[in-house]
Amino acid sequence: MKYGIFSDVHANLEAFEAVLGELKKEKVDQYVFLGDLVGYGADPKKCLEILQDLITKGCLCVAGNHDHAACGLLDIQYFNWAAKKAIVWTQSQLSRDEKDFLESLKLVDHEDDFSVVHASLNEPQEWHYVDSQEDALPTFDLLKKRICFVGHTHRSIVFSFKNEVDFSLEKSFILKDPFKYIVNAGSVGQPRDGNSQACFAVYDTQHRRVDIHRVSYDIDTTQEKILAAGLPEILAYRLSMGQ
Repeated sequence: MKYGIFSDVHANLEAFEAVLGELKKEKVDQYVFLGDLVGYGADPKKCLEILQDLITKGCLCVAGNHDHAACGLLDIQYFNWAAKKAIVWTQSQLSRDEKDFLESLKLVDHEDDFSVVHASLNEPQEWHYVDSQEDALPTFDLLKKRICFVGHTHRSIVFSFKNEVDFSLEKSFILKDPFKYIVNAGSVGQPRDGNSQACFAVYDTQHRRVDIHRVSYDIDTTQEKILAAGLPEILAYRLSMGQ
């Protein structure tokens, strides 16, 4: 089985389409989305339409904090000013049915040998960042599968656990027994690791292998749409910097 795993689209249609094009080339059997479909970007409705179509084809899907904010489940008082403005704008663009769809998404889901969550298995509704070995421990404590795929930080990283937590920035690795893993698939629509290319992962169960992929997309068009929508300029400019 081959899974195409992606996170943090953030209403970036050009990046989303580029990633799906690459996953088609990879001939994945199933899609897995780790949350944050909307927020920041200018194409929430089109991205939502694409995700709904993927779900009809069996896509495993969980909610992110921006999805919950857009449908009113999460108070945005702790969001930064640009994120707040983007959420308010997104709310004005989405229909009640579209907000209901975002509200219906699970916080955690599971496949045969992996779990998926946007942030952390520990209090998933609190959106804790798994950014360090210490951060990873609560999720490892709760993880009953071999792997947990996460997003939220917008940076790909792999944590492994046997007797202690280790981490790696390698882009390809083989799963080894008896280790457990937390794999951050990076961000499709707003990478923050200094690389402006969209990021996603492919998990091949037959070969017990996970690969982190990057793909270029039409950043100029995405930026033009963000500015034309009246969204904060920083949300456009940061895409070129991968920040």
